[in-house]
Amino acid sequence: MQLLRSVSIYTFSGIALGGINFLLMPLLTHYLNKEDFGYLSLITSYVAFLTPAMLLGSVGIASIEYFKMEKESFRKFLSSSMISPTLLLFLLTIICFFFTAPIAQLTSIPENWVKLLPLVAYSGYFMQLYMTMCQVTEKAATYSVLNISFSVVSILLSLVFVITWNYGYEGRLWGILLSSVLFSILSFFFLIRMGFVASTYSREHVLSSLKYGLPLVPHALSFLIIDMSDRIFIAKLIDVETVGLYNVGYQMGVIIFVLVNAFVQGYSPFLFNALKLGDEQSKLKIVRISYLFIIGLCLCLCALYFATPFIFQYLIGKEFLGGAIFVFWVGLGYVFLGMYKMVVGVLFYEKKTVMLSALAVINVALNLLLNYFMIRSMGAIGAAYATALSYLIVFVITFYLANRMYKLPWFKLQVLKL
Repeated sequence: MQLLRSVSIYTFSGIALGGINFLLMPLLTHYLNKEDFGYLSLITSYVAFLTPAMLLGSVGIASIEYFKMEKESFRKFLSSSMISPTLLLFLLTIICFFFTAPIAQLTSIPENWVKLLPLVAYSGYFMQLYMTMCQVTEKAATYSVLNISFSVVSILLSLVFVITWNYGYEGRLWGILLSSVLFSILSFFFLIRMGFVASTYSREHVLSSLKYGLPLVPHALSFLIIDMSDRIFIAKLIDVETVGLYNVGYQMGVIIFVLVNAFVQGYSPFLFNALKLGDEQSKLKIVRISYLFIIGLCLCLCALYFATPFIFQYLIGKEFLGGAIFVFWVGLGYVFLGMYKMVVGVLFYEKKTVMLSALAVINVALNLLLNYFMIRSMGAIGAAYATALSYLIVFVITFYLANRMYKLPWFKLQVLKL
């Protein structure tokens, strides 16, 4: 019942967030042009890439150590884990200020946003920490309210900057940055009220956080590279306007990822507990839930496929109608990512972070090659094909590794018996 309740709340939250962002897209397509969308897509992609590198796994290790430590020790650990990301913020900001021009030329983004990249990437840090603490303390409703409130404020600020003050694509970026800073400040005070922040730190805890988090950085970055490399290759091999067109179709396909992410947030605690029990019944539950989830994702993808022509005809600006061809393939890629999420938890449970890092390197190399050759030969649609194929391959490899490490009854008839 707890799994069903948590998954229901997170799924509702995810659908609400998807709906809010979906409503934003038609508005932005009427006030921004394809070049604006191209720059917006590139900058947000670089921010997404930089964020896990800056946070150094400190959010992930907090969710594990919470269950292992006494409250006072955990307070000291959490406070200590905040030090490294904060120092890295100052270091990267200095680098971006001194090397603004070459970084801007390399990344194809404006110089003023090069200087702000580290701050934008760091700005949501304390909000992520607080939301993680809500998850581990089973406060799914608080998590969802905060997440939805953040999205609403972010979008309202963006609309003011874009529509009222005519800031163009920068208006959306300022909306994201200011709302992230505001909610992180609030989240920090909430963490203090929950008793999770200490006034002292420990060098040992700092090193412990880095020891766990550093090997996971390549794993986190690998999926972000997949998520952003297509846009970078399109910008370099075609043009920035095509990036904007591609990004509109991509945002429609992200609806599937919203469902994946919402389900996994409630499913992960159940999975780790079931793996710990290790009995046959628990293993059967894992497989049954996984199959039902994958079937559900496929049905949602079919619904999205048939709805896409109507969405683009009646809601999206005419300039962006060509983005419809990307939706299905991006959605299919996220179905494969959902399948990956169902099995990778075993590697996390067994603490095989080095294996995940090695898998990440293979994954990135494969994706970069696929993007380069498929975009050159097929145009922008090749990026969507490459994304789907990359996620499929990483799922197959991860499934093989996870099943060798922890046998689950994936192919037994008992799975069909409810």
